[in-house]
Amino acid sequence: CAEACTSGCIYLHDGVLCVDESKCVGCGTCATVCPTCALESHNPSDSELFAACLETQRGLGVTVMCHPCAEAYEGLLDEKAVAEVVCLGRVDESLICGLAAKGVHEVSLVCADCERCDQGKGRECAEMVAKSANNLLRLWRRPPVAKVTSQVPRQVLLDPASLGPEVLKKDGAARFG
Repeated sequence: CAEACTSGCIYLHDGVLCVDESKCVGCGTCATVCPTCALESHNPSDSELFAACLETQRGLGVTVMCHPCAEAYEGLLDEKAVAEVVCLGRVDESLICGLAAKGVHEVSLVCADCERCDQGKGRECAEMVAKSANNLLRLWRRPPVAKVTSQVPRQVLLDPASLGPEVLKKDGAARFG
């Protein structure tokens, strides 16, 4: 958990796990990787994030986007079509598998440029979670649904037809940078 913490609020001191709540940014990455489930995300809670994802569903897909990416696309996104999180490290396997159980066929985890972000471990964590969730779905004889991408899905853009091809070709990392 301390290794995954992006803000330094969870750390080891003389072999003891310490928490400095004043440094917490609420990214949820620590809860996602915690092997004992001792940590729980509250920004949003699991049930709040699940409900938000279902509310944003467009067609058979859900888009979850990190805050820096959503900021970079401000004014271009249909905000009602995107579930925004501080960091994609917040997304866990139960969210993806739960969405698949509700009939969602695609979960796009859209990430900006983590190298330039304070929560720089988010994409790595999201890729691990997507792979693990997709493997679970395969075991249950269900098609994989999760993908981590820098591409913003067209269905969450306000009016893709009004945007020039140069905007649509840019991925979140390019737009963010």
